[in-house]
Order: sequence, then C-alpha cells, then structure tokens
Amino acid sequence: MAAEAAQPIKNIKEIVSLYRDLSHYPTLYSATVGPDVTTQYGGKYCNIYTEWTQRDLDRNEQVKFCRQYIVFHDNNTIVYSGACGNSCEIKGELLSKESLSGSLKAVLRDTTNAKGESTQFLEVWDKNCKIKSINLTSLDKHGKVYEDDQFGCLSWSHSESHLLYIAEKKRPKTESFFQIDSKNLGSGVSDGKEDAIPKPIKGDQFVFHEDWGEGLVNKSVPVLCVMDIESGNISVLDGIPEYVSPGQAFWSPDDTGVVFVGWWHSPYRLGLKYCPNRRSALFFVDLTGGKCEHKVIIVGLDNAGKTTILYQFLMNEVVHTAPTIGSNVEEIVIRNTQFLMWDIGGQETLRATWNSYYSNTEFVILVIDSTDRERLPETREELYKMLAHEELRDAAVLVFANKQDVKNSMTASEISSMLALGAIKDRAWHIQGCCALTGEGLPAGLDWLKSRVTAN
Repeated sequence: MAAEAAQPIKNIKEIVSLYRDLSHYPTLYSATVGPDVTTQYGGKYCNIYTEWTQRDLDRNEQVKFCRQYIVFHDNNTIVYSGACGNSCEIKGELLSKESLSGSLKAVLRDTTNAKGESTQFLEVWDKNCKIKSINLTSLDKHGKVYEDDQFGCLSWSHSESHLLYIAEKKRPKTESFFQIDSKNLGSGVSDGKEDAIPKPIKGDQFVFHEDWGEGLVNKSVPVLCVMDIESGNISVLDGIPEYVSPGQAFWSPDDTGVVFVGWWHSPYRLGLKYCPNRRSALFFVDLTGGKCEHKVIIVGLDNAGKTTILYQFLMNEVVHTAPTIGSNVEEIVIRNTQFLMWDIGGQETLRATWNSYYSNTEFVILVIDSTDRERLPETREELYKMLAHEELRDAAVLVFANKQDVKNSMTASEISSMLALGAIKDRAWHIQGCCALTGEGLPAGLDWLKSRVTAN
C-alpha cells in the first residue's frame, strides 16, 4: 500500500512555530584548523575554530557565534574529537584570523556609538588578553575594510609581525561649488596650519563612483594595507596597477612580497559577484622594490608600426593588425620583470586622448616610420608636447626608428638629430633602429628598458 502524501500545513500558527523551530539550526560560516601541538606523552592534537550564523527572530537579526573543537590524532586516524566549552556569540566581529603558530589572533571589529556612527578596530589578542587595538577609522589612512569573500582578507606575515588586509581607497573630501571657505569668515589672521590641510574638491560631491555591484556595493577601489603589530602603524602599499582591484592577498614565503588576485576595471565593474567571468590575473608586489608592474605607453603617428611591435614583444611573431582605435594593452615579462604596455592609436583625431594614459607611466616608447621624412617635424612636436606634461616628468623615453629594412630609410642617427634628442637633459632616453616585421633591434630596446628598471 502506497504511503500517503504529506499534507501541506495551512494553519498560520503551525507555520510560524515550524519556522521558529527551523531557525534554531545554525549554518556553518567558516572553519580554521590550528597548528598541531605535541603533548609531553607524544600525542598530537589540534584545535578547530568554527564560526556559525543563526537567525534570532526575537532580535530580528542574524547572529554570529563561535564554537571550538579539539581533535586528538596520530597522523593517520582521529583518536578523539569533541567541543571545547560552550558556544559564544561574536559581537561586531567582521573578520578574524589566527597566526601561523596559533599564539596570536587578529580581529576586525565594527562598533556603533550612540549617534549611530560606525567605527572599525583592528585588534590583536594573545592567549590571555587583548594586546593591541587600533582605531582604523580615526587614523583615516583608508576607507572601510573589506570583509567580503570576493576581495577581503586578513593575513598574518610568517614572522607574525605584520597584518595584511584590503580596504577602500581614501577619497579626497568634496564640497559644493557654492561652499564658502571658512577662513573667509574669520578675522583674516592665519597661523599657516590650515594650509597643510588638503582642500576639498569643489563641485565633486555628486560625482558617481562605479562599484562592483550587488553584494559588493560601495566597494570601488580597494587598496592593500599593512599593519605593523609592534608600532601600530598602518601603511597603504604603493605600486599596485591602477587598472585593477586587488583582493584575496597573502604574503610570500619570505615576507618580502605580497601575492594577490587583480580584477580589471574595464570594461566595467558592475555585477562581479554574479558575473565572475572577468579578466583577472595573479600579481606579485615586491616589497623590497615597491613595484608590481612597470607601465609603458607606446605612441607615434599612425602607420608607424606600434601595434606590430607590441605583438612582436608578446608573441615574437608578426600578426595582422588594423589601425588602432583607442588602445591595445598587454603584459610583457622580460627576465622576471613585468611591463604593462599600452599601444595608443596615433591618428591625428586620437592624439588629444594620449594624456588620459599618462598617469603612473614610467616609460614612453615612441615609434617612428623611418621612411616618412615629411611628418618627422609633426612627430617632434608631439614628442615635446608629451615631455612637457606634468604626469610624464619622470618617464624615460625609448625611440624605435622602425622600418630600417626599407631602402632609403633614415638612420637612427639622422632621426636623433632631427628630433634634437640630445637636447633632452631631464630624463634618460635611447634611440634604437629596428624592423618590426622581423623583430630585428627590438630585443636591444627591451634590454634598455630592463636596464633602466635595474638602475632605478
């Protein structure tokens, strides 16, 4: 005889009672296995720290609590396992992480005062008490710390002397166009102290900042931050490419660098959580040198061979190219040194956009068609216009005299003279004859780039 089908519950009180009963079942949120400890009798055990979430219907909120277990084992089998003490609610704890030895624990905590203002603290605990508490909000080195699974991290260095985490980049203060400066309302006497305070940017208070979308709202430009446990100092790491958002970071084995995942901002940020098929890559920040990648822009008039040279660098072969509208960007690695190379369109109508690529540029590669004598004065004008730009004041210049395989092409020496390169005294420069189609001369130019990185 077939069993009767379960009847749906229609009574509201029964439904509420059932929901209340089901809400008592917690959900595992995270678990961390601690290091092995050897007892005086030769046995081994480890602690397992777990965090759980549970719906509290009376408080109308999701509560978080921790539960700790101890596991005795002999490497191959578990001898005994059980809970250590009772569960304990975690109040305001956003992230936590034990050090590798298990002797220290870092906690990111969020508190709210009577005015409803949120404050974030980074705490360090030992086995007995809290030994450090840093008010991250009052330090104002960055915005809110990321506690999500996509970007967030809390990572101990192997020396257990530093903590690594991700936070929102600090934004400059903004104000209305019509805001009256407070100093204009005073007596007119100044002690000079307000001059050291960054002035708000007028008219930018309603500027839209694209974030990473649902589940990652208000997360727009993350930065890598390091806390020195001894001094309590917070540092925001430099050298992160401006076109990616870093996340899921951890220390290299010798603590001399940081490895992280970088997600490209283009074509747009919105919707990463539910559309994760985005361009991303692993990056390494060398803390001894402070640079992750070296930005290079490749410029020149149209039909000079810029794109052909870029893909010779990348694939060591000639590819079919079309006139560049906008830009092409590729990562080139030269003997363990990473270069991010932007090939920018050279048509006359596009040259006005070149300055939008100048930020953080270390090297300018100028590609010249050695057969195009008529337009060399035009090239010279564009070159010196670039070098006068504030954002390129420290950029070194590599000139490729391309198409040296063509009969009657100008030599590198002739081009150097016509461009008056010898007059450039405020930066390093080099001119290299080459043929983009065969690749001849290109390795020598790359060697010069590498030598400049080493020299710097």
